[in-house]
Amino acid sequence: MSRNNRSGQVVVDQSLIAGIQKHWTSPQPMTVGSQTVTPTDIVKVLQDRIASGNAAVAAEAARTAAVMADRARRAQSAPLIRSLKRIILGMYEQSPSTLGDFGLKVPKAPKKTVATLASAAAKRDATRAARHTMGPQQKKKVTGATAPVAAAAKPSTSTQSTSPGTGGATTPTTSATNATPTATTGPSSPAAPAAAPAKPAT
Repeated sequence: MSRNNRSGQVVVDQSLIAGIQKHWTSPQPMTVGSQTVTPTDIVKVLQDRIASGNAAVAAEAARTAAVMADRARRAQSAPLIRSLKRIILGMYEQSPSTLGDFGLKVPKAPKKTVATLASAAAKRDATRAARHTMGPQQKKKVTGATAPVAAAAKPSTSTQSTSPGTGGATTPTTSATNATPTATTGPSSPAAPAAAPAKPAT
C-alpha cells in the first residue's frame, strides 16, 4: 500500500473517532458484527489503527530517505569498488577458492556474436590488404623478374713486334681486327719507278 493510501486511511479513522465522540456519548454496549463493544472500545481500536498507520507512514518516509542515501553512497564509491574488484581478480584469477573468500568468481569469457565475428574478419582482411600481407601459398606464387645478362665483351688482342735499331725493345701493334680500315674512293695509283743509279765521276 502506498503512503498516500495509508495516510488517507488514518484520516478516515480520525473522522470516525470524531463522529463517535460527538454522537455516541452513551456508554451502553452495542453489537458490532460478532462482537459486543462500547463506544469507548471502538475509539480505542481506531486510535490503535491511527498509531500504527502513522508509524508505517513515517517508516516509509524513512525508507525512501534511506534508499536515496544508499544509492548516492554507492554511486559515489562505485569507481573505487570496481578498481578493487579488478585488482583482486588479477591477483587470484587462477585460484577460484581464494576468489570465493572475497565473494567473487572467475569471470566467464564473453561469447562473440556472429556480427562481431564477421566484423573482426572484415577488419582483418582489410588490414592484410593494406599491409600486403600474404600467406604461405600466396608467397609461392610471387616470383621476382630478372634482367637478361649481357654477353661479356671479348678483350682485344695485340701482338708485340721487335723493331730493328731499338735495342730489342718491343713495340705493341694493334691487331688487324681492331685497326680502323682506311676508306678508299677508287683504284690505287701505280707505284713510281725507282730512280736511275748515279753515274760515276770521271
